[in-house]
Amino acid sequence: MCRLPISNTVSPDQSPHYIRAVTGMSAAHEIVVDQDIYSSNGTKLLAKGAQLNQHHFELLTQHRLKIPLDNSLSLAGPVSPAQLALEAAQMIEHDALLAQIAASSGDALAVKHALAQLPLSAALCFRLSVMRSQRAALYQHSLRSALLAHALALRLELAEHERCNLLLAALCHDIGELHTDPVLLAPGRELSRQERRYLYVHPVTGFVLLQQLLPASCRSAALAVLHHHERADGSGYPYGLNFAQIHPLGRILALVEVSEGLLRRQDLDRLDVLLKLGKPRFASAAIGALRDLLRAAPDRLRTRLRPRGEIEAGLARLSDVLLLWKTLGAQLGNAPGEALPLGFLFERMETLRSLVLQTGCDPDDMATVLEQVEEDEEALHELASLAGEFCWLMNDLANEIERRTPARDPQTRELLQALIRALNSA
Repeated sequence: MCRLPISNTVSPDQSPHYIRAVTGMSAAHEIVVDQDIYSSNGTKLLAKGAQLNQHHFELLTQHRLKIPLDNSLSLAGPVSPAQLALEAAQMIEHDALLAQIAASSGDALAVKHALAQLPLSAALCFRLSVMRSQRAALYQHSLRSALLAHALALRLELAEHERCNLLLAALCHDIGELHTDPVLLAPGRELSRQERRYLYVHPVTGFVLLQQLLPASCRSAALAVLHHHERADGSGYPYGLNFAQIHPLGRILALVEVSEGLLRRQDLDRLDVLLKLGKPRFASAAIGALRDLLRAAPDRLRTRLRPRGEIEAGLARLSDVLLLWKTLGAQLGNAPGEALPLGFLFERMETLRSLVLQTGCDPDDMATVLEQVEEDEEALHELASLAGEFCWLMNDLANEIERRTPARDPQTRELLQALIRALNSA
């Protein structure tokens, strides 16, 4: 299990990527130093009244600051609870799925009122403003996640204080990514093993920040952020927690985080498959609530049928992995001292095979599956979504193997690398 010590993993106030984002924001927004900024050794770096600009990046990154940068700056027109409520209303108005979800929650206007009353400190509003200015896509994802999380909270009949904490957690769940090199987050970028470690730490960064920026009554929001990439079967990160160890709000937020992207792309077929196959990884109560919210979604919001070649490639990849595992699993199980440390891998592969069986497919004869449904358009839609979800599951497993097996003897490592290549193959 990968353990990242919370106290020493991150230094949020000194992240050069965050400071670059703040100074970069100054190109379009007036940022004023509202109290003298000192280094930790007492050197004055910037005087009160100065206007921050991009040239201050080097100065601020060369020194450890006496107090957090956010506490020394003011911004004209920062993100505020009232503005969040307004933007949420606009999102709902222009997105049929979000409108359906809000209406199905029982109170379509409740999320606006909840956002308007959030206990956001000036420093947290500043950070959300940085996100809105410098990471617009991340900001949109965060606000949409907040809308979905609140609807789920209503559907699950959470107490008011839990709804508030879940809303806060969803809004801020990726705030730690402001401290990640944006190059690593570029769509389609192939990440090395070391680069992935920088991504795995963002829930910890967010947790540390929110402990500083939220009142004590919102501690569960910070914990939900810490756990939003954990999975009920222990396959998540940063700590590989199981269901009982994950904070209840974190279990809901985990489903929200992965569902938002599919909802944004209106990929309801794929989302339906995620909910069908997601029981080992996500809270069943949250899955049921999301199903209820989507029950009346417009029929027109179906995905375009993927090309036959893409479906064939996905099924072939799955077949190759299952076949390869018959050999590799036996070898790994017989390797001295390896069977127990790699127990998670045997569990994941058994789950993968079981999920294939649950879909009605034969894991030992995937080649004929496509032929059997070729004339049935609805079945082809479902099969395409299944193939896509299984590919996602295999990519996720490849990352987990990399994360949880940092040091092995050469022979075992070679076997694991063969499996990783198969899981990641296009």
